[in-house]
Amino acid sequence: GSLVKDLDVVGWGEPSHLARYHSPYYNESHVKWRMHLRKWCEEKLAPNIQKWEKEKVIPHSVFEDAFRVGFLPAIVGAPWPEHLVGPCPVVKEFDAFHELIAWEEICRLGSGGLTWGICEGIQIGVPPLLNFGTPDMKEVAKQCLQGKKVICLCISEPYAGSDVANIRTTATKDPKTGDYIVNGEKKWITNGT
Repeated sequence: GSLVKDLDVVGWGEPSHLARYHSPYYNESHVKWRMHLRKWCEEKLAPNIQKWEKEKVIPHSVFEDAFRVGFLPAIVGAPWPEHLVGPCPVVKEFDAFHELIAWEEICRLGSGGLTWGICEGIQIGVPPLLNFGTPDMKEVAKQCLQGKKVICLCISEPYAGSDVANIRTTATKDPKTGDYIVNGEKKWITNGT
């Protein structure tokens, strides 16, 4: 289409729906979304990857920018969470293929650290809040989707792995302070740094 200007000339370097074959699953909105995210990835992320990986930190402003272009809400899946973040800045009818495109475009940068650092905490931690959370939890999800906060998931344990039914860690609310006392062991915390 007319939106596709500078495709990768390497054979099979682009998704087939974009370079060679018609797909009933992709339409012009998918091409427009891909080109929007590709521009952001190439202009805002790619030039900084080596610096961020060396420093082992992604600046918080990147998360806010990721919200502005629609990336953060996209990676938690369809439907677009308009009730929390407003309309998608590019697409009117966001679907699972738009989410897939968001993943494809950040992954084509070739940095697992960048992809994991921006995506994994929100992708694994926000959907449970959106689907099962209290109104207060959904407010936290909103702030994560807007790049104002980050979120982590703390499941894996030395004795249970990621088997949620067999985790041993407990959280008990202190009746005097209202604070939670957490007791147990964790192997790692996804997006915990």
